[in-house]
Amino acid sequence: MIEEGGAKIVFEYLFERQAQNREYIMERIKNFPIEDLRKRVPPNKWSVEELIRHIMFTTEYWMRRVVFQDEETPFHPIGVENDTQATKWYSLDEVSQGMNQIYKIVSDYLSKNPDYSQIIPFNDDQGFEIKWIFWHILQHELETWGQIAERIRTYGYPTPWEF
Repeated sequence: MIEEGGAKIVFEYLFERQAQNREYIMERIKNFPIEDLRKRVPPNKWSVEELIRHIMFTTEYWMRRVVFQDEETPFHPIGVENDTQATKWYSLDEVSQGMNQIYKIVSDYLSKNPDYSQIIPFNDDQGFEIKWIFWHILQHELETWGQIAERIRTYGYPTPWEF
C-alpha cells in the first residue's frame, strides 16, 4: 500500500513519464501519411487518430464527470466518445494540443496534493478512490497505445516506439 506522500510522488512521476512517452510517440507518427492514421482497418475498428482522441475523451470523462462531478462543461471537441467514430478530422498538431490541454487538468489536480484515499461518489456506485482513478487513467492510456501499435503494424509499418 502506498502512503499518501508516496502516492503523490508515484503519480506525479507516472504522469510525467507518460507525458514524455506521449510526446515521443506523437512526434514519431507525424512521419506517417495522415490518410493512414485515419484508416479504419478493419472498417469497424477505430483508426489511429480516433484511438488517440479516445484517450483524450476518457481522461477528460474521469476528471470532469467523476472527480469534479461536473455535468455541465462540454467535452473537448477533439475527443471521441465510446462507440462513436470521428465525423470531423483534425491535424496531428491540433490533436497534440488537445491532448496537452486535457492532461493539464490532471496535472493541475495533482499539483493540489489531493487526498488520494478520498472516495468520489459516482452514480449509484460505491464510488472510486482518487488513486484508483489516476491508476485507471494511466492504464487505459497504455492499453490504447497498444491498440495503436497494433493498427500501425496492420498498416504495414513498424511500430516506431518501445516502452
